[in-house]
Amino acid sequence: MHNAIQTYDFSDMTGKRVLVKGCSDKEIPENAYIELVEQLKPLVKSLMFGEACSNVPIVKN
Repeated sequence: MHNAIQTYDFSDMTGKRVLVKGCSDKEIPENAYIELVEQLKPLVKSLMFGEACSNVPIVKN
């Protein structure tokens, strides 16, 4: 998971509102979410976690 996040090109998300989906059938390690936030934080306009109907804002630029 670490390599996938580190090598992914997130530039198409610059200035956008991004929602990281909160539930999945697959187990995702907590540190993967932390790495994802670190990559997205300087790029996005806002970053939220959860579902579309109930999300929690994490970053607002």
